[in-house]
Amino acid sequence: MAALTRFIEPLLDALPAWTRHPVAVTAGAALTLVAAAFLYLLVRARSSKFANLNGPAPANWLWGNMLQVIHGQPGEYNTIWFKEFGATVQVTALLGRKQIATGDLQAIGYILQHSYSFTKPASSNRILESVLGNGLLSSEGHKHRAQRRVLQPAFSPNHTKNLLPPFWAKSYELQEVWNRMVETGGDWDGPDPPSYTPPVPEDVVPGACKIDVLNTLNKLSLDILGLAGMNVELGALSNTGSELSDAYRDMANATHHMSALMIAEAWFPILKKIIPSKRRDIVEKNMRISAAHGMKLLQQKKLAIAKEREAGLKQDDDLAGEKDLLSLLIRANTEPDLREDQKLTDEEVLNQMTTFMFAGHETTSGTLSWCLEKLAYHPDIQEKLYAELAAVPDPEPTFDELMALPYLDKVVREIMRTDNPVIGTMRTPIEDVTLPLGSPVRGRDGKMLDSVTVPAGTEIFLSVLAVNTSEAVWGPDAKQFNPDRFDNPALQKVPGVFGNLLSFLGGARHCIGYRFAVLEIKAALFVMIRGFTFEPLPSRPKMEREWMIVQRPVVVGEKKLGPQMPLLVRKRE
Repeated sequence: MAALTRFIEPLLDALPAWTRHPVAVTAGAALTLVAAAFLYLLVRARSSKFANLNGPAPANWLWGNMLQVIHGQPGEYNTIWFKEFGATVQVTALLGRKQIATGDLQAIGYILQHSYSFTKPASSNRILESVLGNGLLSSEGHKHRAQRRVLQPAFSPNHTKNLLPPFWAKSYELQEVWNRMVETGGDWDGPDPPSYTPPVPEDVVPGACKIDVLNTLNKLSLDILGLAGMNVELGALSNTGSELSDAYRDMANATHHMSALMIAEAWFPILKKIIPSKRRDIVEKNMRISAAHGMKLLQQKKLAIAKEREAGLKQDDDLAGEKDLLSLLIRANTEPDLREDQKLTDEEVLNQMTTFMFAGHETTSGTLSWCLEKLAYHPDIQEKLYAELAAVPDPEPTFDELMALPYLDKVVREIMRTDNPVIGTMRTPIEDVTLPLGSPVRGRDGKMLDSVTVPAGTEIFLSVLAVNTSEAVWGPDAKQFNPDRFDNPALQKVPGVFGNLLSFLGGARHCIGYRFAVLEIKAALFVMIRGFTFEPLPSRPKMEREWMIVQRPVVVGEKKLGPQMPLLVRKRE
């Protein structure tokens, strides 16, 4: 950029004085860079090794097909393109850059099996780092291996089992909140009501209440993560709140929609210095707040763990201190036999917690919201689930008892299949690779392609949504919500770590917290379905989805209010 600036400055001498202002010089340099990048990418696109791969024509000379992806429903256009051209397509991105999108099981399996030969693109990582810092989701290579090695013990099956008590405590606190709302017709004594808008007359139903379940489920998930993740009471459900819980909430609210500016910034970071962004200011402010709180907590826990070791205690001892995820992570990171090059810095440890808090909070609450909506529109499935859960005598069953409930397990798998919060992920090969295709596609020259040569640096979108709802895997009713489908084996094996689904990915970079997420979802559903029935609002508001890292529900006509999932909620007698 400095070289471009020096090149442009002489050209500006002949122009009016205002053009020699530093901002104008920088803007001119940026425009020159964009123009040069456009020409380079245009030439590269025409000589691409996968130019024969079919796909949609660019919809815009500057944005290619990206505005369709941004403005459409999550996954909408990939579904259209896969149906028209086959399971692997060529797509045009910003400035003519060519990408590949695939829902091909063999291609995706190959990429996931060779996890460290495919990195996340720099543009994707910039978006993740802008919200999460350099944590497990955005790190690569040696850093990722080191972070995962230290994190793994905290997410082991045994430690996940021990986290059930805060799941029960907070799920029953949510039940109390909803009980009060139903009893009072929706009155709320806190500053952040669980229903954004008062019900229209049609939605005022005796014995029931309109509740934005997403709002309170966000609070539930945040409180659970506070206790299980850090042993901190965030007070989101009780509306007592804290600066830290407000910071996580505000960051989530600021990033619920993928914008064109975010895409442009990811490819050209210089734009962050030129174009102001309220969203960016909110995120950066709250990242500083969470980092300050996190560092203070980190130092307190490190001191407590050092004292434990002086007393000869180990983390599995009954007398050892806190068993939250942050404490387990610090213990693993400070083990005496861990090599220095394998240890994480304090900043890296905090980035893991930011990643866990933000990503875990949004994904779990969204999944639960979609599940309640599906159950509201399928009362037969809701009542079948209730019958199984009501037969459990203990209001807080053990881990083994909860995980052994067969219909609950099928419902959770099915909602993770149809409405997974993450619709896809990006990868790029670190060197040229021949990608095998299990479902051959017809090339532009009319010949069938059973593999694609992909140059290093090419961005590949792996469509989780396409695989999870594939008729080739799940049969002709793949788009329908039907938990009983798991009574029979799937038609094809999916290269995922959970439930023959791609929801938590697979390979060395699968979601490390998937056991935690599944357990939290099951515990929350156990309490909610035993305590309430869920119905669509009589007014039937039109729902759509927005996408930024995860997909979220919004009400058409109320998008300015942010994500919400309004349902009619009744207490069970």
